[in-house]
Amino acid sequence: MSAQNIGDKVPKYGPAVPPVGVLWSALRVGGEGIELDFLTGITGAAFRTCVDKEVSDEVLWAEGNRFAENALPILGYELHFIARGFGRGPMKTADREKIFTTLQVAIDGGTPVFLTGSFGWALVLGYDKGKKQYWVRQAAPWNTAQDMSQCPPWHTGAEQEERWEDEAKLAEMESGIDLAFLQKRGRALPNRGLAINALRHAVTHMSRKSRETAHFGLGAIRFLREQILSQAEGQTWGAHIFGAALPVQVIFTTLNRTKAAVFLRAVAEDFGGEKGSLLGQCASAYDDSAQTWLTLQCSLPNPKAYYESKESVNPSPDILHSMAELLKQIAEIEERALHLLEGVV
Repeated sequence: MSAQNIGDKVPKYGPAVPPVGVLWSALRVGGEGIELDFLTGITGAAFRTCVDKEVSDEVLWAEGNRFAENALPILGYELHFIARGFGRGPMKTADREKIFTTLQVAIDGGTPVFLTGSFGWALVLGYDKGKKQYWVRQAAPWNTAQDMSQCPPWHTGAEQEERWEDEAKLAEMESGIDLAFLQKRGRALPNRGLAINALRHAVTHMSRKSRETAHFGLGAIRFLREQILSQAEGQTWGAHIFGAALPVQVIFTTLNRTKAAVFLRAVAEDFGGEKGSLLGQCASAYDDSAQTWLTLQCSLPNPKAYYESKESVNPSPDILHSMAELLKQIAEIEERALHLLEGVV
């Protein structure tokens, strides 16, 4: 076959962080009926907060990739890799052609192919042999959000763009990319087992200790608060922070916390009794957390100007102090949620 495109057979995901949304689309093609909110919960993304010292996107994507990959075994799947680190170094023409041939065979069989790298997750859904191009679907960049003059939201997490990508560009990305597709490996755990696994990961992540270069869970929230207070006192904290990186972090976290509450209410019904009651209380705490994250999101400078001019205007000291207070409230709410989860697992 000289050309193929299965894009119209692969559902687009609703509001979600890209690794989880892309995984959901692929699972749906495979006949799985899993809901997006539930998948966000069992991957652990619903409870995730992670930042590095510069609040760059890199650790955000890396953690998202790890959570999504960790969910596959308990769902009864594994990633079958066509290539790892593709483009990072020189490759024989025959090896390169073999990779693209395998990719094309997968698409001919109706299987979307994951394209992952430091930028996150995307799907390869089509190809044109004659033009040596591939049809890629990826989360839209933040500057194409529908209307960033309104809050909420700047970006719903549901915008996805599709484009033709040249074969040569995919094969020469210096950062390297992975190409893989889902392969059924066994039976998924029952929903209660999936929930217990997710809740244990959530407790571990929320109390995870900081590394030299990155912060996680409650530690990440407190780190953000400390840095914002430092900025309010006139200390420099990376010119790009309020231009793009922090809005991306806050938008994703607001979205995840909303899904945490939905997920916890769903599994509370499965548990019932005292543990079900604790999960219901925890869901209410995450409702409060999501609303406070959203208030914080609306306090941030609109990133549209940054993407147009690459110049960032930092908030005034008064706004920075109010943001720090919101993060203090979030840390207190999520610490309460952690204690409730510990009572379940």
